[in-house]
Amino acid sequence: MRGVLVKEWTEFDNLTLEDCPMPEPGPGEVRLRLQAGGVSFAASLVVAGKYQRKPPLPFVPGTEGAGIVDAVGAGSPGSSRATGSPRSSARAPWANTRWSGRATASSCPTASSSTAPSASPRPT
Repeated sequence: MRGVLVKEWTEFDNLTLEDCPMPEPGPGEVRLRLQAGGVSFAASLVVAGKYQRKPPLPFVPGTEGAGIVDAVGAGSPGSSRATGSPRSSARAPWANTRWSGRATASSCPTASSSTAPSASPRPT
């Protein structure tokens, strides 16, 4: 997996994309193959070590993302259903992650994931 890995407190401009370990979902979690992630002023403070909450180094910043469920932890709702299908009831295209929203995959509690509303049709 690829992600923006923070190894030391720094500014956004100094971050690079690196190989990171693939997160495995634990009990009650899902793993999303992320397709989009949020960037905020608060995230820049976290990266610089200036936010009130500091994750242990190294970490991948970002606390929200959207994507497709590609793995489901034991005991998670939908753990007996197929993953990856846009029509799957195991789909959770939006989630609050603990950290790692700026990577190609992220694990998060199923309680913090939600199905996004249907997109408006594109004009033809």
